[in-house]
Amino acid sequence: MMASYVLLLSLAYLTYAYYNSSGPISQALFDALRKVANSAGTDPTLKGPYLISKAFWLDAEEFSDLGGTWDNCSDQKYSESVILAYMKRYATRTRLGRDPSEEDIVRIYHGGPHGWRDVTQIPFWMKVKKQLEHVRC
Repeated sequence: MMASYVLLLSLAYLTYAYYNSSGPISQALFDALRKVANSAGTDPTLKGPYLISKAFWLDAEEFSDLGGTWDNCSDQKYSESVILAYMKRYATRTRLGRDPSEEDIVRIYHGGPHGWRDVTQIPFWMKVKKQLEHVRC
């Protein structure tokens, strides 16, 4: 009985830790992604430091309890929460058949749910990878 209780508490903690951490996205990856996204210029249909579209936000919001509005994407931390929610929906072991890599995450961020297998997303990934190398040095 006690072992079941300890196991249940452990599972609850691990679930809490996963959903309240940056999950599969390191701060270095967020930094590199933000720098590359902002180098693309401005677009009134995109919000905030990660250039989040309303469709991206709606997709992430539908799958989570983010709260707020698309306008909140102007805030960096809120935008990071939106990206995490999107990745918890699409960058999963179940969908990809393996643990998602940084490349998968970047390609899904830029190319949508199937971006991880879309070869047209490779150039964007290469820009982020190059930036990531600078961020990590």
